[in-house]
Amino acid sequence: MQFLHSIFEIGKSTWEATQKWVGYINCLDTNMKNLKRKTKYLSSQENDINKEVNIAEQWSRKGRKKEVEVWQKDVQRIKGDVQALQIQEQEIVGWKNVFSRVRLGKLVVDKIKEVAEVQEKGRFSNDLLIDAFPNCAQFIPTTGSLGEITSARNMEKVWEYLMDDEVRRTSIYGMGGFAKQPSCITSTIDS
Repeated sequence: MQFLHSIFEIGKSTWEATQKWVGYINCLDTNMKNLKRKTKYLSSQENDINKEVNIAEQWSRKGRKKEVEVWQKDVQRIKGDVQALQIQEQEIVGWKNVFSRVRLGKLVVDKIKEVAEVQEKGRFSNDLLIDAFPNCAQFIPTTGSLGEITSARNMEKVWEYLMDDEVRRTSIYGMGGFAKQPSCITSTIDS
């Protein structure tokens, strides 16, 4: 009796494994289409997140979280894996590659589960960015800018020439934006 029970258990285990294998083979095309569709949604989710992060990085002093970077790398890896599975599917055609189709069917089912997990991880509950530059700015009072010192020095030179009785004409020239006109106006007003 024990012998028959052991044979029955072996037969039952073999039947379950065979049923699973047949399911992988029969559902390979359907599962592959499902995987492509889910990967397309994942890729769209990645594009949306990339746009949101890029815009936010441009307009704020924040940087991408490491969590987001890891997720993006996972998406890229999955997309590469799916392409490899699609190539394998095209190479394994017919019933002569039964074991290869079973293995591929199992890989596709596992990859569908992984895509679903990565999609769920991509629904970030908190912000996608963190402060990239900590607020460490300090106010440092200045004693005066170099332009103010130079302008005052030049003003003194111009004033000396204007006060000199032997100087009949004074010309002030130089690059634009160096306060030549205010110096002349001030000199004219003071005299």
